[in-house]
Amino acid sequence: MTTTETASPPTSELAFVDRLGKEVESPSEWEPAYLVLPVGLDAMADVAVVINGRSAEVTARSVGGRPQLVAIWDRSGPGWYDIDVTLPSGSFRRRVRIAPGKLAADALAHMLTDLEARLPVSLAVALRDAGARIGIKLIDPAEQTLASEVARLRRAVDGVHRPGLARVLEALADDPHRMLMNVGEWVRRDRARRPGGADLVRSLWRAGNLEDGRVQHVIDRRVEHTVDLYENRLIKAFADEVERRLRFVHGVLSEGQLDDLSAEVAGLLQRLVRARRRAGFLGQVGSLRVAPDRVTMVLLKRKEYRAAYEAFLEFRRRTSVHLDEPAMAEPLRNVPYLYQTWGTLLTLEAVLAAAVESGFTVVSQRLVWPQVGGMYVKVLKDNRAAIELSNGAGDRLRVYPERSYSSARGPLHSVSFTQRPDVALGVC
Repeated sequence: MTTTETASPPTSELAFVDRLGKEVESPSEWEPAYLVLPVGLDAMADVAVVINGRSAEVTARSVGGRPQLVAIWDRSGPGWYDIDVTLPSGSFRRRVRIAPGKLAADALAHMLTDLEARLPVSLAVALRDAGARIGIKLIDPAEQTLASEVARLRRAVDGVHRPGLARVLEALADDPHRMLMNVGEWVRRDRARRPGGADLVRSLWRAGNLEDGRVQHVIDRRVEHTVDLYENRLIKAFADEVERRLRFVHGVLSEGQLDDLSAEVAGLLQRLVRARRRAGFLGQVGSLRVAPDRVTMVLLKRKEYRAAYEAFLEFRRRTSVHLDEPAMAEPLRNVPYLYQTWGTLLTLEAVLAAAVESGFTVVSQRLVWPQVGGMYVKVLKDNRAAIELSNGAGDRLRVYPERSYSSARGPLHSVSFTQRPDVALGVC
């Protein structure tokens, strides 16, 4: 039997019921359920259900007082689940969201917005005002919002007065900048055509390369076209940076139930990924190892490269601050961890405010880090102080995220097993 891709049936034809047979919009966190299929029992042999790549058991159960064909939904944590259903009439996909049971939708949206837009810049500004050497101009906290970040990403992908990154990649797909480069390859001595003098010395020193006093392999010099050049590395760095931000922001918006912005970011991400797929030459390009501050003739003369270079500089002109946390890419699957991170950052914000009011200034900090594309807040949990402050009297205040206190004897220790409080303050 051949199945065909069809549009997803109306939601009334696919329904979830709990173990008691009561219809629910979607399964609850860590609660078993059934997915009722819109076919008769005689179609069981031709039905298949796959949930996030794993086959689900299809069986007959009494639902609503009559036997129906259902797929068994195992206990699952919060997250998004792709359900692929194959029926005699065709196949389709439906996406289901399981919300966290201990956090309301509004509270989850508020926490994610805090982590993405408010807390990172607020902490960076507080550290700077407390004497930390941030060293660059930061965007004002009031200006860094999810809407402003989406606008910044829109300008990068689609452009305004110049071609955006998507158009640049499509234009360069068939004609990227190339150069002839002299490369060396180890070959047997009888196959060498242009061995270099210095390379012959390397051949003599290569381990196991001498046999009966004769060199067995030499480096043969050849000229090849390469796209692994500064200009293409700049394009790749820009594309990597924008795509990374799009994925993070999309995760936050989709869980924050901001449908309009989420749909826009999804469209931007789709256009960028499609353009990157066409620009296959980027797979042969390495990483940008220097700041994009060197102007070359290619960047000036070729309009696609010039547009990308100017857009890259604009994207970085005013430094934004973001949370460096991979768990933000899938917020629903990491709610407990993100909740703990959120509480830690709120505590650090409160400690900084209280310490500055008490006359303390920052001596050192390991919380805000410069990286490619801006400043990032990263909570390091390595038993070292994230922030150290001092006042005029010589008192020191140290803030430790998740510092471990083991049972080993020392000035501070646990009398039983290792303890790890979320935040510890040390005053000396």
